[in-house]
Amino acid sequence: MKQLKRLLKKKGFTISEVLVAMMIFAIMTAIVMQILAIAINQHKNNVNSEKDMDKQVQDIVEYNSNMVKRETADMAISFVRTGSNKVASIDITGAEIMRNNGAEASGDGRLELNTIKANIDKDTTGDDDNKDNAGMVSEHDHIYGTKGITSVMVTETTAEKDDSTKTITLSVTVTDSKNVLMKAESNSLKVVIPDKNANPKVTINGSNMKYEPLSSTNYRFTALSKATSYSFTIKFDLSNDDYASEYKSFAKYFIDHEYDGSDEATLRSATFKDSKDPGVYNQR
Repeated sequence: MKQLKRLLKKKGFTISEVLVAMMIFAIMTAIVMQILAIAINQHKNNVNSEKDMDKQVQDIVEYNSNMVKRETADMAISFVRTGSNKVASIDITGAEIMRNNGAEASGDGRLELNTIKANIDKDTTGDDDNKDNAGMVSEHDHIYGTKGITSVMVTETTAEKDDSTKTITLSVTVTDSKNVLMKAESNSLKVVIPDKNANPKVTINGSNMKYEPLSSTNYRFTALSKATSYSFTIKFDLSNDDYASEYKSFAKYFIDHEYDGSDEATLRSATFKDSKDPGVYNQR
């Protein structure tokens, strides 16, 4: 008590006391700054690790797609459907039945799809290939993202740039009613274009989203501000040869298929295989 009374009666501090107090404050400040620096650095490392994993997955899928078994719970995308074994995800509003001399084509005809709608709402756990077990929209993972995104709609417009080149425009609308994209910096949607020499031009509609290339063909889209809907376009050119060999068509690029050439009944979606619904679309 005597020491406290003596301290309270003092009208000032000595230089030594001031220096000691400043030193203690400086040490505490340095400790706090060090803790903040470690936390910030760890956060950056986590984001960089996620990007590196995306790049590695893309490289594996691009060059060894037939060797990859997709059973990831965090990045799963499945078709939107209503009820068991009912695929309601393919929007064929802009589809055309190919006709020959004004007559409907033989058999079921051929649908030229230009729009798909999918959600990222299911895990891909399990060993079977039933579509109720979910999976990627594309067998080659051409569009995928963080689980929980409400829906992703992609619409394609193709135009002849010249005699040897086609210009493809993909218009993408992302609905995120749960604000999944804002919950973590690493949450994102990825879109893969078919050719590294396609000279893509990406346009973000609005200021609530950004993008960055993970590779020459893989683009990562993340949210800058909270919204229930985001939209962007990817426009790129393909030579006629690359279009025929790498892209083929909108449906074949985003919804891979199997066809052995012997029987029309063998034509089915390779992403979803079950006896109740043998084929999402009918297209050679």
